[in-house]
Amino acid sequence: MRKIGLVAMLLMAAGLLAAEPGAWPQWRGSNGNGVSAEANWNPRCLEGGAKVLWTADIGTGYSNVAISGGRLYAVGSADSTHLRFCCLDADSGQPIWAQTYRLGHGANDPMSTPTVDGDRLYAMASNGTVLCLGTEDGAVRWKKWLGNEPKADVMVLDQQFGQAASPIVANSAGIALDKMSGELAWDSGIAGEGVNTYASPTLARLGGTRVAMFLGPACLSAVEAATGRLLWSIPHLEKTEIIADPVTDGHLVFFATTTRSSVIDPTEPGTPRVLWSRECLRSDAATPVLANGYLFGTDWMQYVDPGNWQVLKRSEWPFQCVDLETGAVAWTVTMPHASLIAAGGKLIILDVKGTLSVAEANPREFGVISSADVLGGASRPRVFATPPVLCDGRIYVRNYAGDLICIDARK
Repeated sequence: MRKIGLVAMLLMAAGLLAAEPGAWPQWRGSNGNGVSAEANWNPRCLEGGAKVLWTADIGTGYSNVAISGGRLYAVGSADSTHLRFCCLDADSGQPIWAQTYRLGHGANDPMSTPTVDGDRLYAMASNGTVLCLGTEDGAVRWKKWLGNEPKADVMVLDQQFGQAASPIVANSAGIALDKMSGELAWDSGIAGEGVNTYASPTLARLGGTRVAMFLGPACLSAVEAATGRLLWSIPHLEKTEIIADPVTDGHLVFFATTTRSSVIDPTEPGTPRVLWSRECLRSDAATPVLANGYLFGTDWMQYVDPGNWQVLKRSEWPFQCVDLETGAVAWTVTMPHASLIAAGGKLIILDVKGTLSVAEANPREFGVISSADVLGGASRPRVFATPPVLCDGRIYVRNYAGDLICIDARK
């Protein structure tokens, strides 16, 4: 499969999302780092098999779910030209509303995760259409195709695939749209500087400044979130689309391409200093998580096409723990290709075949606490490419075919 080739990077012009108890309102959670602050869950919840509370069909695709106010929002492909948005009760899975919208070519197989902000839901289709829906009933508040916006610099390089970056509600940066109207607020000027990418923007406070980082196929760039002013840009050798998001602890920034991973120190004036760059935790499918000062994730094997799921499922992949400050590999184990999040010093890992595991985020050794097949042995499509979500004592997982599974993880 050829890689996706649309894009514009996008941040919505608005206030930063506040951390809401029992919420996972956007891609990689409230803080956009794949780490949950939730404590009311049981790491041994998968012993004896996954305790499935409910399942739902949300349509094909790779989009993750967003959860806020006890409601779960999901998007999937209804057919080759329509997207289906649905709102479910997060506890029971009962439908609250569903809406189908015709978006034309490229609307299938959504990869961008919706974002909830108050009474609005923001989503991006793979053809570059941005929608703002009301959370109450799913009615369209506004819709905008970025290809109609000259400053957005949207380029369709491959008509088969499309946009995968998830919209982030933030102050304003990159290509900024007014969240209430959808009008272009302004452009930071980094479009055309290598921002065509799968990766979503990462918001962080670095050196006392709130910044938005954009990782593209030529460079990692950071803009001031309050003004959109370019702060710095670090080139790299990757010339294709990047998938993994930048990861930061508030001081150092990690970013991965398919050939190398690097950590920079952007807290001092001037061009950020590269602390290390080496062949570990390379990424072409999943973003690592940072826990206890160490990065955890799958290291990409160069000879595998990222779109060939049959090969992905047959292969065993290096799963690594890497010291953020030094780049030293603490340990490596092998497993099917996996994506993950972290919570309470634990890793919640979902491999491509549908095995969900909870493990210690331990730099000394890899130890599984509990594990289970989320499908319970059922004969269903086993392409699980989307990270799990932990919210309010429940773990949510989905496969490409649209099976959404809610697993009881409460204490």
